[in-house]
Amino acid sequence: MKTGQIESGDVILYLTKTSFHTAAGRKRKRALKYISSYIKNLGLLYVDLGPALKLVEEKNGAFITNDYVNPRCYKTVATKIYMDCVKGILDGAIEMPERKKIVPEIQDDDGLTGEQNEDFRKYLEYLESERDAARGNIGAIVMNCNPFTKGHRYLVERASSEADFLYVFVVEEDKSFFPFADRFKLVSEGLSDIKNVRVLRSGKFIISTITFPGYFSKDSAKEVAVDTSLDLRLFGRYIVPAFGIKARFAGNEPTDMVTRQYNKAMKETLPQYGVKFVEFERITKDETVISASTVRALLEKRDWDGIRNFVPDVTYKYLREKF
Repeated sequence: MKTGQIESGDVILYLTKTSFHTAAGRKRKRALKYISSYIKNLGLLYVDLGPALKLVEEKNGAFITNDYVNPRCYKTVATKIYMDCVKGILDGAIEMPERKKIVPEIQDDDGLTGEQNEDFRKYLEYLESERDAARGNIGAIVMNCNPFTKGHRYLVERASSEADFLYVFVVEEDKSFFPFADRFKLVSEGLSDIKNVRVLRSGKFIISTITFPGYFSKDSAKEVAVDTSLDLRLFGRYIVPAFGIKARFAGNEPTDMVTRQYNKAMKETLPQYGVKFVEFERITKDETVISASTVRALLEKRDWDGIRNFVPDVTYKYLREKF
């Protein structure tokens, strides 16, 4: 429960030998009351094993030590769970509770049209289906990955080491050199070994032509002021509560003015939604910042040795096969 890595179908047992008549016991009793209320509010089944454990403890003793219980205790627990939950579900007397949705209703002042509202609602349903059971310090990264580089990999490694669970949103708008399907596949494969990371599509509402059109003209427009308010408002109002996000991570931007403005806006805006903005130094290779634009420039020259220094194996293999 401390890690928050709770999956659907898990059974959580909380066993304590502490007397509730002591100060520590009363504190633990309050904690148990809070936990039971929290679990019920999530729409999960909850069984109080206290009476059954008290009975077995009074007759034969349930604990071997303060940390371990004996087989009699496990048998009592299993019987209680079966009789109070499993049997009722199998017999149809108990309906499995539906997982409660925590995404708020779309507000009228978001600046979206009727059609966009409907598309956004469908995207929020997609997010609801992808929401992990993780709790704790939940982080998020939004990346275009055009293509996926060692810099992107480094950013995710750093962020995942500081978060209990990390969502990586890959920009879905198909206005980049590499198509979304390819970028999403590279990111998913390139991060598959990091267990506390889930890769998601960004939809039309995270860094898109609807929310942040200036992002896709940044290569040609070096000196431009961009409006990121809609992008960050939708992220803060809906994406953040959907996943319980506490931190958003990004790499610093030494050269790209548009991305630098976006980082500045995130630093100023995200705390309003209870989200900490964390900016990491970009990594370099031979004093050159590892970036997707550098990889694309090397690709034009077919400089495979240079590309090899900047991209992970999955991207290098993809580029060689495609080009």
